[in-house]
Amino acid sequence: MPNRPFAARGHVLSQKKRSSYHCCVPLCNGDSRYHQDLKFHRIPSANDGKETRKLWLVKIRRDEGPDFKISSSTRVCSRHFLEDDYLPPDNAGRCLLKKGSVPSQFDWSSMTPKRRKLIRTCTGETQTEETAIEETGSEVCTVDPLLKMQEELEGLRLEVILKTQELKKSKEETASVMEEMNAFKAQAHKEIENTKKAAAEELALSKFGLERFSTNNDLVRFYTGFVSYEHIKAFYEIIKPTAERMTYCYATGDRESRPKARTMLVIDELFMFLVRIRLGLFEQDLAYRFKIHISTVSQKIVTWSNYLYFMLGCQVIWPSRENVNNYMPQCFRRLYPSTRVIIDCTEIFLQTPSFLLLQSQLYSSYKSNTTLKGLVGISPHGAVSFVSGLYTGAISDKEITRCCGILDLIEEGDSIMADKGFDIEYLLLEKKAILNIPPFLESNVQFTQNDVQKTKEIASVRIHVERAIRRIKEYHIFYSDIPLNSLGSINQIYTVACLLTNFQGPLISDPSKN
Repeated sequence: MPNRPFAARGHVLSQKKRSSYHCCVPLCNGDSRYHQDLKFHRIPSANDGKETRKLWLVKIRRDEGPDFKISSSTRVCSRHFLEDDYLPPDNAGRCLLKKGSVPSQFDWSSMTPKRRKLIRTCTGETQTEETAIEETGSEVCTVDPLLKMQEELEGLRLEVILKTQELKKSKEETASVMEEMNAFKAQAHKEIENTKKAAAEELALSKFGLERFSTNNDLVRFYTGFVSYEHIKAFYEIIKPTAERMTYCYATGDRESRPKARTMLVIDELFMFLVRIRLGLFEQDLAYRFKIHISTVSQKIVTWSNYLYFMLGCQVIWPSRENVNNYMPQCFRRLYPSTRVIIDCTEIFLQTPSFLLLQSQLYSSYKSNTTLKGLVGISPHGAVSFVSGLYTGAISDKEITRCCGILDLIEEGDSIMADKGFDIEYLLLEKKAILNIPPFLESNVQFTQNDVQKTKEIASVRIHVERAIRRIKEYHIFYSDIPLNSLGSINQIYTVACLLTNFQGPLISDPSKN
């Protein structure tokens, strides 16, 4: 029985030792034994921040010294903190303070200070001594205003230091975030550009268009006739402003049925037209290659033939006498220095019509077939300088020369070089021009030595017009018989093909050596 009170007392003492805390704030009676709802917080250590620790001591009005020592059990209760100073409860139900929280709720901060009374005491030497007496309830205490002001200023100074540090840290974090954001934006923009470029290159390589062959000049020449990709791009840049505004040709005049936007790039339309005349591919084949309808192919081919016929036909290709002399090859200077143009006729085969009268007009005795005939003239240095329209195959060389209009361009003193079939000497007398043709062989009479020499000389220089015509015939659209339903556009296509040969480079590589 005597041991029971001791045991009970020891049990109480152990409980008190384990969980008893008392608030160290003056005038506060917070005790964990009697106020179970309170939370007690340890004063920050020096490792947590000297400034924060000092600010706590200023706020609770305590100074470390003989009368007040901070230990692990020195606590401040939750009465002196605001709700905003706490973090949300964690999984264990604990309510922890936010980083940088400082106690701010005290009894002295809620009291309304009374008006101070000044008591003046004069000495014999007329000196004045002022004492501020502050009444608090029934007690009267004397407070030094200067010390209180210093404490408040010190607290404000510490708060300013903390806020400055927080602001500096926030600025550094903001600058770091902005730098990362700018780097991310730059990287994202670069990746987007690379993706777009790769997609455009992949699309260009996947579809049948000019860009697919931009790195292979041999294929560009094979498909278009132009020497290189740079040459056709330069040609496209010249015609681009007007090509983008041209009106397409349609079989019907109903404007409501016409598309409002292009289904192809303008440069791809030009490429398709060049492939059509260069390789002679069928429209069905082109429709499959370019993934468009066959009627669209037909409309675009007709449109581009009319457009280029107009654009190239507007250019002056007939050189002046001065230009001809400046670029005349050495072989012409030595033998025929007054030559202005070399002419010859070429024929393209045409589908035989069922109408006999038309068939007789188109029939060429030279080709033994129905043909269309045109006259081509080149300057001595090899450029195509004249292209006539197409005539029926039955017309003679002499008649086509008289009708095509080339005689209107001949000036006095010029000479024309041609083949034997061009018996147009009397037509040139009116122009006071000269005709240079190989000599004719009269019946039962052999060529003299001079005739043979002249024939060789004319043939050696007239061969250039044959080479120019061969370039025209390399457009494979003329390899097969032209269908009768293409007669409306074949003249334009033929003229464009003749003029495009001037973009294939010089016919005579070095005129000074020929």
